[in-house]
Amino acid sequence: MISVIICSVNPQYLKAVSENIETTIGVPYELIVTDNRNSRKGICKVYNEAAAKANNELLCFVHEDVRFHTTGWGEILKDLFKEEPVELVGVSGSVYKSKYPGTWAACSREFYRVNTLQHYGHIKEPVLSKCNPFLEKSSEVSV
Repeated sequence: MISVIICSVNPQYLKAVSENIETTIGVPYELIVTDNRNSRKGICKVYNEAAAKANNELLCFVHEDVRFHTTGWGEILKDLFKEEPVELVGVSGSVYKSKYPGTWAACSREFYRVNTLQHYGHIKEPVLSKCNPFLEKSSEVSV
């Protein structure tokens, strides 16, 4: 159903995210992990190589330092691809992309479309970031 692809450099993070996915995804999935501690390939190369091994139509590229808080997120993701002509889903992006080099966030916050819960080591409580000015179920973004 879903191929979850992870480029790993930290075994403890990988263990935590793997267990988190198992308990929250809610649909059949395969986990494709590349241990990148020794090869030190670029993440794009690792992701492309792993994607070529995937057995499912839906590919989910995940950093190993994240946690999913929504139970059944796999079903939600699957439904998103059924409902609309969607090719890519993310949790942070921008409706604007400058012609100049920079990150997706190198623009005014009014262009952000974000739904994340960020944990910082120096802050006790997680920080919820939601930028959805038109209260859309989903937003078309550029990056």
